[in-house]
Amino acid sequence: GAFSLVMLALPIRKLRQETRLATLAPLVAMGTTLLTTAVYLVITGAPVNGLLAVLLLILGLAIGLGEGRMTKLYYRGPTLMGKRSVGYLILWGLSYLLTTLLAQSGSAALHAGGILTMMLGLGAAIGSNLLLLVRQFTLRPQAPPPYPGMYQTAPSRPAGLPR
Repeated sequence: GAFSLVMLALPIRKLRQETRLATLAPLVAMGTTLLTTAVYLVITGAPVNGLLAVLLLILGLAIGLGEGRMTKLYYRGPTLMGKRSVGYLILWGLSYLLTTLLAQSGSAALHAGGILTMMLGLGAAIGSNLLLLVRQFTLRPQAPPPYPGMYQTAPSRPAGLPR
């Protein structure tokens, strides 16, 4: 349990920071999340209601698409920067924590419930990263002014200083 809390706190702290967005980062995040979930399902062999899993995956996808709009994307010079919203971190963190706690309960039914929360988190991660990928390709940096001096700016040095 303590290890899970530490493993939860570290990514939340990192994801909340402003980061440079690599072009393929959303694809890597979606692939990693999907692969991790698939491996976990195969290894544990927990009995999961397929229809309920698909419904939670679709619900998570809708939540992720909404959350992806809350992620701040902007250019700093030529570099695309991003900052995840608190909503994404809370949903991801709660899904991870609930899955871990239910998996450690020792009950097969609770463990299957934990995998269902994992499906909700998987859907949210895919939806959010899919929208980030689309936004990444549609967002463009602001163009510089067509000619120097078009916009008034403050002088770069005080006027009273000798040259």
